[in-house]
Amino acid sequence: MKTTVASRLILVAILLGTSFIPASSVSAAASGLKPLSYTTYQGSDSGAAVKNMYVRDQSGTQDNPAKYAAFTTPASIYRGVHKFKLPASIPVNNVTSLKLTVNYKGLAKTSQTWSWALYDWNASKWVVIGNNAKAVANTWSLLTFSAATPKRFINANTKEIKLKLQSNNASGNAKIDFEIIRVGYDTNPPPVGTGPTIAGCPVYPLNNIWNTPVDTLPVHARSSAWVSSIGAATGFHMDFGSGTWDGGPIGIPYNVVSGTQAKVNVTFDYADESDPGPYPIPASPKIEYGSDHHLLIVDKDNCKLYELYDARKVAGTWRAGSGAIWDLYSNALRPAGWTSADAAGLPILPGLVRYEEVLAGEIEHAIRFTAPNTQKAYLWPARHFASNSIDPNLPPMGARFRLKASFDISGFPPKMQVILRAMKKYGIILADNGSPWYVSGAPDPRWDNDMLHLLDALKGSNFEAVDTSSLMQNVNSGAASAQQSWQPPVGASWQIQFTGPIETGVEAAIFDLDLFDTGAATVANLHSQGKKVICYISAGSWENWRPDADQFPDIVLGNDYAGWPGEKWLDIRRIDLLAPILRARLDLCAEKGFDGVDPDNLDGYTNNTGFPLTAQDQLKFNRWLAKEAHARGLAIGLKNDPDQVSGLLAYFNWALTESCFGQGWCGMMSPFVNAGKPVFAIEYTDTGITLDDFCPQAAALKFSAILKNRSLDAYRETCP
Repeated sequence: MKTTVASRLILVAILLGTSFIPASSVSAAASGLKPLSYTTYQGSDSGAAVKNMYVRDQSGTQDNPAKYAAFTTPASIYRGVHKFKLPASIPVNNVTSLKLTVNYKGLAKTSQTWSWALYDWNASKWVVIGNNAKAVANTWSLLTFSAATPKRFINANTKEIKLKLQSNNASGNAKIDFEIIRVGYDTNPPPVGTGPTIAGCPVYPLNNIWNTPVDTLPVHARSSAWVSSIGAATGFHMDFGSGTWDGGPIGIPYNVVSGTQAKVNVTFDYADESDPGPYPIPASPKIEYGSDHHLLIVDKDNCKLYELYDARKVAGTWRAGSGAIWDLYSNALRPAGWTSADAAGLPILPGLVRYEEVLAGEIEHAIRFTAPNTQKAYLWPARHFASNSIDPNLPPMGARFRLKASFDISGFPPKMQVILRAMKKYGIILADNGSPWYVSGAPDPRWDNDMLHLLDALKGSNFEAVDTSSLMQNVNSGAASAQQSWQPPVGASWQIQFTGPIETGVEAAIFDLDLFDTGAATVANLHSQGKKVICYISAGSWENWRPDADQFPDIVLGNDYAGWPGEKWLDIRRIDLLAPILRARLDLCAEKGFDGVDPDNLDGYTNNTGFPLTAQDQLKFNRWLAKEAHARGLAIGLKNDPDQVSGLLAYFNWALTESCFGQGWCGMMSPFVNAGKPVFAIEYTDTGITLDDFCPQAAALKFSAILKNRSLDAYRETCP
């Protein structure tokens, strides 16, 4: 095996042509990625520099070996891998398309097949995206291949893209003089983040209405009438579980298939409101038992959801009442007035309670339920009604209800509390006609049916309908308006003080103060001066002097934090145990009137915490924390953690660094400034650094840099 690496790594960015268009004025852009290296694993190559594939300068039958790289098959097939890297300024979640273009010269496919494949980091396998079928033998041929669901081909941590070139025989060689991957990306994407997922796919973007909390929305004016019509005294029923009932599994199952699953045609009873397909139905699919016969399928490679109502196979042909196909990366709704596989015209899968969610400790979406009598109307995001009644006291399809905040869940088992918390935070959505207060979920042998029956204690009177109208951005989109958090500008002046009397007269636009040591009156005083105030908390460590220190279970406490007595690292993998404590802190921050939060120790995975934390663990925790802050209308900053900027930039409103000038890594935070988000930098006097040492670089980077004592008292020096 040998490896050839370019002496210089070059990435050429192309923004919608030759002229630069500011990110604020467009929603899409593109970047051209050139190979950084290639490695031959089988066969041989000409040893050419990788830069020989940077410029397309061969055409027709030209053959200048100094202008291309040759991949040869001496008595063996060829197999090699070319590596690319997404620029740090482009978050992986923003990527919308990926297209490979190569200039190839070699045999035609009839004599020898050369194929190009990308590595799927989610499925740990190679996916062929094209071959030389359109090439003219021994003539330079420009070939272009597109990759479906492009995010899976980009490593979430390293941003690496791997391309495999392979021949099917040893009959000839491939010559490549140009190779580029063009990546399309959204400059203002719908967040996908840490919301619900299935088989590696998001169950809609994070800002989808299914994934949006409703715990702070106003009660709907028709709440009392709607609850009464379904049954204020009627108990709830979890319509899912383990084992069987009346001969079949309990709940609505779903199937997960690969992108290679053969698709079949389906004949519909309501074809005019159904997506024609075809549908990737496996040989022996799991179908809901009972009368509705729902058949749900997730294509995990393309992140498509296929749903059928009343699915059945008749004389070898698949038939269904209706069918709908959903892009799990999109907020698109059904056409107005159309049904789906559900009466409300909504997808079914996003509203199912799944055991793995309960096991993880959090359900991050609304839950589907049914009612016996509904109105001839539907509320956004529903698209269809299933009634002839115009009685306004009956609930319309799409009506959203939530478990009242006052309902005490402490007496329920922890797993049931997960469901109850979701009912409070995300609520339940009326999606079909059926038995009153029947809640939908997926069957699973791990469910404890007796435990699920404890939720029969819920009554309709424990719930209230909520008014979701303020969340609607567009009637034809499932995207929900988020609470707008404050976004500080690049270059804003600031002060950070944790010890001594707070000097509110300091000339600074932003103050960073300790959550527990700062009262609401101080925050109000600063607001009266036109200043913004940030609350400091330690999110990744335990501090024994905090008033909530005794709430942390021993199992999440790790090694001592070196140099800080009374402080220990936290196991940030256990979001299920840390969430109640950190949410309470964020709630307190909001209650005191703070505008944002400064969470410390968000880089535990790089330290000796006592836990085997990974970069992915840290990304998940940091994104979760950002989402929780934004749900409360709080802005949030990323404290240090420079190696994960590309994966976190979209989630945080600013960055805050400590000693980055002295340690030489400030440039890694520049993507924040490039995105219009400030970087607040602290250098400490005890390191010996002076303003002259770092202010010129801070000015060049457009950082808001200050010099502070390590004790973070009122002392502060600013760059001129």
